[in-house]
Amino acid sequence: MHHWLYSIVSITAMYLWCHLMLIILQLCIAVPCHVFKLWAFIGIMLQVPLVVITKFLQNKFRSSMVGNMIFWLFFSILGQPMCVLLYYHDLMNRKGKTESS
Repeated sequence: MHHWLYSIVSITAMYLWCHLMLIILQLCIAVPCHVFKLWAFIGIMLQVPLVVITKFLQNKFRSSMVGNMIFWLFFSILGQPMCVLLYYHDLMNRKGKTESS
């Protein structure tokens, strides 16, 4: 009973902590840009299925290098830079609309 309760409490705490961090991250990006879009939230939430895909591919190819390549591709090359570009695009579109009005 103790282990079951401990696992439920720890999973719930991790879930709540993760969502609290997502909200804080979203606010840290949205407030300076004056754009409230959910690009950062969506990007972080898409990492969950990426973990499952990575484990599947590591087992299929029996190599830890697969996980390393997926990390660099999706997190460092496509992930964060794409998020920054999407926020910048939304910011410039918003600025262009206010200048033309």
